Amino acid sequence: MGRDQNTLKQTPGLSSLITLLRRTPQSPLLLWVAAAAAIAAAALALLQPMALGALVQAVETGDTLAQPLWVTSALVVCAALAKSVQSFALQTYGERLVRRLRCDLADRLLNLHTRSLETTPKGDLVTRLTSDAKSVRQIVQSGLFEVASGALVFVGALAAMVWTDPLLAAVAVRFSHQAGACR
Repeated sequence: MGRDQNTLKQTPGLSSLITLLRRTPQSPLLLWVAAAAAIAAAALALLQPMALGALVQAVETGDTLAQPLWVTSALVVCAALAKSVQSFALQTYGERLVRRLRCDLADRLLNLHTRSLETTPKGDLVTRLTSDAKSVRQIVQSGLFEVASGALVFVGALAAMVWTDPLLAAVAVRFSHQAGACR
């Protein structure tokens, strides 16, 4: 494993993200679109239980089901669309970033002295060219916004629990903390 790979694995996540954003292809618009879609999907996911609650309440009281059913369906469809937009934006961004990284690496390889190329094993160069770019693509496409949107959903769910029943929320937090300590 090369020195650059060790350095990348040892750096904290925020500095790696900042370094990655500096290498952003021409426009970071796709990242902004993905962020907005992630926030929208998280908000819609938090609204779904309330809509389901209204649907259950309508069933219990014998009210018409049309409105709660349409609202619940619209929330589910809109959340799926927001997740799709997020996924598409991140995949497009990841592909553009990987293309740029590979072009930069190819330029560097083409400008190396022949003495450097003769002493470096060919397999090492090919592995470096493909595996590092694949890792960057996977980080961008899957992990970049999942952590942030997961944290947003967690905070929103916790706030909704506290708003609904503070005592039950306190018990849930206490037992979830205790369950985490048992692992």
